[in-house]
Amino acid sequence: MKSVAFIEEAFMGSTLPLAKQFCKNGYGVDIYYLRDFIKEPEGTYCEYTASKDRITSIPDDRLCEIREYVGGNNINIYLVRLMRPFESVPVIRNIAGYIMNRHLKQMTEFIDSKDYEFVNVISNYNTDRFTKIIPYLKSKTVLSLHEVWNHYQPSTKPSRLLRAAIKKGIDIVVFSQNSYNDILKIEGIDREKVSVIPFGLFESYGSLKPAAPKESLPPKYFLFYGYIVPYKGLSLIKEAVDILGERLKDYKIVLAGDGNDPVLHQVSDDNRYITIPRYISNSELAYLISNAYAVLCPYKTVSQSGIPQTAFVFNTPIIASDLKGFKEIIDKDNGLFFKCNDAKGLAEAMLKLINDSMLRNRLSDNIKAFDVQHPSFDWNNIYSLYKNHFLKQ
Repeated sequence: MKSVAFIEEAFMGSTLPLAKQFCKNGYGVDIYYLRDFIKEPEGTYCEYTASKDRITSIPDDRLCEIREYVGGNNINIYLVRLMRPFESVPVIRNIAGYIMNRHLKQMTEFIDSKDYEFVNVISNYNTDRFTKIIPYLKSKTVLSLHEVWNHYQPSTKPSRLLRAAIKKGIDIVVFSQNSYNDILKIEGIDREKVSVIPFGLFESYGSLKPAAPKESLPPKYFLFYGYIVPYKGLSLIKEAVDILGERLKDYKIVLAGDGNDPVLHQVSDDNRYITIPRYISNSELAYLISNAYAVLCPYKTVSQSGIPQTAFVFNTPIIASDLKGFKEIIDKDNGLFFKCNDAKGLAEAMLKLINDSMLRNRLSDNIKAFDVQHPSFDWNNIYSLYKNHFLKQ
């Protein structure tokens, strides 16, 4: 059986649906997860701790949910144990780094021995472990980037990971036209090596059984979730809620997720907010999204985001800032936009949905036909792009 491999340490929500398509088309799929353990990866359930071996194959009985979603047994997941250098202690860091490099080389030799059609390394722009992996791999390698640079402090100088990819001349995948426009600004990038292949909806979330969080939830709420940091715009939500005042009616704002945004503390005693400042399980997230009136995405900057791909699985509309990264997937048929950084505009969009439940329901109904209306986000079409671009012909 022909097979492909994915190497990552996150992003399972967008990897599994693509892996499913490869499996449906007769390929074996191996995922190398660069962690000592796996527990509730994005969009599915799997729990296992690696053995003392550097590469541990997760047993069949721990892959039941993933294989049920994929629809077959031709998918395997390996945990890869790596020594993590102590960044603050130079001598230990250097020794540990030397050992980790040896482990990475052993891992790539193991991967190369499998004769994969291609190996897809999935990363952010600055994951140094992958900087070492790319030169070692002899298999056909494709680098997929969820971020091409620090999008709130962009630099045209390539990261170490991108320098490794440029030096080796491998293909690079970005997930949005916005990221494509950004990466072409980086020194040394060959546009002929860069492809835009979006990821579709994180459909594996739909196979989960929703579970209500222990916190009491209001009957009607707008949801803001994820790791909450300032650039995601919680401050704009606070301003918008203050502008709405009594017009918010009996709607609440649910803030789900940990983070370092100081606004979290400012709203913690405000009864208009329900805060869940902790890790949110996949099943809890499924419940929160499916019961939300709408999801709020008031980001101040974004390359692309997995929020729409997750919210749309549950037919939940989105109110988002009018950034290019959002406009590639959100439109007037599935959500509402407001001008970026405009709290008044956000308040008006929220009020529009509050006062027009038929509009909210119409947006939700439109999302049900998302794949038909947006074929570029259909996973079967996405698989075809990978096949045509990267598989051995």
